[in-house]
Amino acid sequence: HLVDPDCELSLFTPAEAFYRKNIMYACFPLLAVVLPWTFWWMASRLACCSKDRGWRGRSGVLEDRNKNKVKVKKKEAEQKEAEQKTKEQSDNTKRSTKNQRPKTFQRLTTSFFTTPPPNQEHQDAKHIVFSNKDKAILSTVVGLYLLYPTTTLQTFSLLSCKEVGNGFWLTADLEEPCYQDRHLIYFFFLVLPQLLVYIIGLPALSLFFMWRNRQKIKTNHPVVMFRFGLLFAGYRHERYYWETIMATRKVVVVAIG
Repeated sequence: HLVDPDCELSLFTPAEAFYRKNIMYACFPLLAVVLPWTFWWMASRLACCSKDRGWRGRSGVLEDRNKNKVKVKKKEAEQKEAEQKTKEQSDNTKRSTKNQRPKTFQRLTTSFFTTPPPNQEHQDAKHIVFSNKDKAILSTVVGLYLLYPTTTLQTFSLLSCKEVGNGFWLTADLEEPCYQDRHLIYFFFLVLPQLLVYIIGLPALSLFFMWRNRQKIKTNHPVVMFRFGLLFAGYRHERYYWETIMATRKVVVVAIG
């Protein structure tokens, strides 16, 4: 409503303004695809944004965050432990004639100074790394998901006609005849492509991707959850397709209206 172009289109007749506005709305889904992919592709080219990930540079979905650091720390701890044991042995031989500490106290001090800090061995926790391509797909899914109701409503508004006398006239402008001349041209070049590509094509495309990844959905694969989780996360795994049924129901309600 904040970007409603009716004021800017007030110079045209109601029918012309209505057609121009629908052309603009028909371009929104295209922008919802082009802009995110362009943005994240440019981000993948910047070292400060992509680091080592790049566009598809994901060496593994689950990567060891501090795996190399932990290995180095383990080696250093083993070396220190070996050095400390040799020192303790030499010190024990020197002090054996003078002082003899209790064995329990010696074990406590040895274990305290030789064991690594707590939780150091568990620092190789898995860290999920998503590529810029994953983010582009997520941005596209969110944009198309939000635009789908508006696109459906605007497409069917071009088919909204009222019967007056012996003919049908466009509801937005009752001086514009339906399915004749200009309206017929917009029907073939604007309404039918949107019906096929947006209203039918988008739910069918989402269903295809979810069906192709149905096994990964059952195992909660992190990349599939990240990319398409908006479409199936609210349903049981065996009902991953239910969002398509919801979209069909909305389209039928709008079409009846």
